[in-house]
Amino acid sequence: MKRLHNRFNILVSICILIIGASGVYAQTLDELMTAAVQNRELIKQYLANVEKSKEDIRFVKGNFYPAVDVEYRGSHFDGNLTTFDDYERYHTTTGSMTLNVFSGFKDYYDLKAAHKLHEIENFKLSGVEQDIKLEVSLAFLQIYRDQTFLNVAENAYRLLEKEHKNALLKYEVGILKKNDVLKIKVQMDNAAQEVNRAKTAVVKSLNTLKRIVAKDLNITDLDFSYFDTLPDFLEKAEYEPLLLSRRSELNAFRKFHEAAQLAVKSARSTLYPRADISAGYRNGENDYLPGSGDESEHEFEVQLKISLNIFDGFQKYAGINNAKLDVKNAGYDLAELERDLKTRLKNILLDLDVAFENLKVAQSSQAEAEENLRITQLQFQRGVTTSTEILDAIFFLARAQFNVVDARTRVIGNHFNLTRMIEGFPR
Repeated sequence: MKRLHNRFNILVSICILIIGASGVYAQTLDELMTAAVQNRELIKQYLANVEKSKEDIRFVKGNFYPAVDVEYRGSHFDGNLTTFDDYERYHTTTGSMTLNVFSGFKDYYDLKAAHKLHEIENFKLSGVEQDIKLEVSLAFLQIYRDQTFLNVAENAYRLLEKEHKNALLKYEVGILKKNDVLKIKVQMDNAAQEVNRAKTAVVKSLNTLKRIVAKDLNITDLDFSYFDTLPDFLEKAEYEPLLLSRRSELNAFRKFHEAAQLAVKSARSTLYPRADISAGYRNGENDYLPGSGDESEHEFEVQLKISLNIFDGFQKYAGINNAKLDVKNAGYDLAELERDLKTRLKNILLDLDVAFENLKVAQSSQAEAEENLRITQLQFQRGVTTSTEILDAIFFLARAQFNVVDARTRVIGNHFNLTRMIEGFPR
């Protein structure tokens, strides 16, 4: 019975551990990016613009359908108020249908341009999604950076605290002077202030990430395992072709250039004649309600109308020339954007090279600083060195650790920037 009771207790404990573990869930970088895209009103605004562009296509398609109108008009005429029988009731029912059969292909070009504008809105949406995911990535990286800086600051404080305790013991037995103890105490207090500043930086970075993701987060909610290893990079020569083919802003400008060319063709349609065909039906009766009068008349008419503007003060040619200038301006904007993005890409690659070099130097420097602290601590314990040397050794180690964190996070930050340049974040 006792053994059964023990097994039951073990089973209950396992269940509690499983339930507790399921409640602790750390969010990864990919999950944070997805949450930001789902929660941000900015994305919803661009989605609304995409929907509006769909309605614009429907609006332009309406030009290919006939316009149908129905009209009813009832009249009551009283020519002499003193004569009760001297009045007339009358109504007419009219129906008409008009269809444009030719307008210089204007409707065709306008519809193609509307589709181009819809594609542009989709590219804008894709671009703002990439921007938000970059923003999330850099904010997430900043929290990791500040948290790591905090760990370094706390480690330096613990080292100083340990040496301060050792110095007090040596001072009590007369090995150290009081000013040596005070020097360490001053540095320990300064390290405590660095820890407080680092804690504040972590909280501020977390607040920034919460704003970007548009949800409440705690530092314990975040999974920093992404930063355990450095990311993979492409060959340098691979980035520019991907930039030119994938970048949403470039593709949007290309579509705008195509839409501007279609606008030129649409403007030229004013030089051609316009042909409309219409059909109308009219029914009139001498009463208010259809079918209740004793007199009625019917009319049915089919009409073909061809019109051509001969002169409008050169407005047609001004419109065509303006459309041609829009094509040129779109080409200029595209060339400027390509040049700007290529330059930014080159600068990011330069920053990446520097970050890798700095990381290599910082890692070597950290190993040397750790060895220097170990030797200095041994010498300080034997009374061979002064408090200044032990303080310098701790300072050099902390600075070396800071440099490693700084260089490493700059490498990862450049990876995020390169990913954004080539639209590499998953949609």
